[in-house]
Amino acid sequence: MHKIHKLGLGDIFCIAAGAMISSGLFVLPALGFKYASSGIIASYFLAGIFMIPSVLSKIELLTAMPKSGGDYFFIQRSFGSFLGVFGGLSHWFSIGLKSAFALVGIGAFLEYFFPSAGYFYVKIIAILACIVFIFINLFSLKVTSRLQNLLVIFILGICVLYVVLGLRKITWGNFSSFSKEGFKPIFTVAAMVFVSYGGLTKIASIADDTKNPAKTIPAGIFLSFFVVEVLYIACIAVTVGILPPKEMLATLTPLTHGGVKTGGPLLGILLSLAALAAFITTANAGILSSSRVPLAMAKDNLLPRWFGYLSYRKKLPFVSI
Repeated sequence: MHKIHKLGLGDIFCIAAGAMISSGLFVLPALGFKYASSGIIASYFLAGIFMIPSVLSKIELLTAMPKSGGDYFFIQRSFGSFLGVFGGLSHWFSIGLKSAFALVGIGAFLEYFFPSAGYFYVKIIAILACIVFIFINLFSLKVTSRLQNLLVIFILGICVLYVVLGLRKITWGNFSSFSKEGFKPIFTVAAMVFVSYGGLTKIASIADDTKNPAKTIPAGIFLSFFVVEVLYIACIAVTVGILPPKEMLATLTPLTHGGVKTGGPLLGILLSLAALAAFITTANAGILSSSRVPLAMAKDNLLPRWFGYLSYRKKLPFVSI
């Protein structure tokens, strides 16, 4: 009999981290800087703190009910099928839309390498990327998780390299605007960048695919939250320290520009590839986790039965995927 692959702590960490790291690190800092200046560093810290109640409540529910479906399963078992349908569909679409945003981001970052490509080609690339990730998820959970692991390790490695090299080139005067505008812009931008942590708790959807989910997923959530929180703050602090305010305001890819100033075009290209990889991991994790929601709803007869069909050998929800 074919052995069914189950996810371990490393897999859960990479899925959760990959679901968080995308536009929140590579695009949003440029937008948030317009409002909070260097105070954006505190905004990212606060956004992470605001995520903690959600993390703790999700872990509490997951420990008590370690089943696939995530928010849908918790709502359906707590409040009944009527609210479960709304919770399940909103959870399904929220992950799907976050993944769609990441897929468009893949095409948008390719414009860095092909400047003449128009938005039509960005959408075509997004559609093709979506099809590729669907086939990867259909092929094997093991292949899906290994691809995720390799890409997340690459992203973390490039970002750590950028921080280490960038620390030596920081201009400390760039932080002088930290408190000039007061605390209101910091809280405003914290609300804006809160979405950067949005993928963290979505991995509750894949409990049935995880070894000992009541322990493994909470540990993976805590570990990925701590690592990504530190990564966000470190990368943004270095970027603000390297780029003059005018350059921060003039670009939508601040880390790439910071990389060019720190390590030349090569580091800039590596950071662009890391950004591309980050969008890939977000989309891949989104397809993986969102597909388990209709599967759980079909098991409870709240969606047509065929949403719950599993492949014969690898027990993957191929219709839902």
